[in-house]
Amino acid sequence: MIDELKTQLERTFGRKMVGRGDCEAMVQDIYLKTGAVLSYNTLRRMFGLAEYRKPRESTLDHLAIYCVFVS
Repeated sequence: MIDELKTQLERTFGRKMVGRGDCEAMVQDIYLKTGAVLSYNTLRRMFGLAEYRKPRESTLDHLAIYCVFVS
């Protein structure tokens, strides 16, 4: 399920997450579109750019809203 969310995040954002700058830009886009404040490190962990930690349910909710899985 997380892999599907990551794929949809990249589609929604319009580019692959390959570095810190991509994560910072996506966090900014998430904030502009949803008002949700997330850390770029959260995305780095999700996309395997930093040590993985399971994301919180509230974080997954915000990301799903950004992807328009939930309105």
